[in-house]
Amino acid sequence: MYVFSYSYPFSSRGTTSPILGIALRRLGFLNEVRVMSWICLVVAGLLEIVWAYSMKQSDGFSRLPPSLITLVSMIASFGLLAIAMRSLPLGTTYNMI
Repeated sequence: MYVFSYSYPFSSRGTTSPILGIALRRLGFLNEVRVMSWICLVVAGLLEIVWAYSMKQSDGFSRLPPSLITLVSMIASFGLLAIAMRSLPLGTTYNMI
C-alpha cells in the first residue's frame, strides 16, 4: 500500500518510514501543486538567464534571432513566474528569481 501517489523519496516501500512521509505531507512539503510550482519557478529562473544573455547578444535588438529568443524567453519566464506565485509566497518567488 502506497502512502501517496508517487514513491520518491517518501513511500511505504522506501527506506524512509511512512510516518515521516505522512508528517511531511501534512505540513505541506510534499504537496503536488507546491512541487510543480517549485519546478516552474526554477525553469522561470533559467529562462531569465537565457533572456538576459540573449538581450546582450541582440545588440540593442538590432539582430533578429537573439531578439526573438529574448522576447520568447521573457514571456515564458514571466508566465511561469505567475504560475509559481499561485501557490508560493511572493517573497519566496521574488528571492528565487
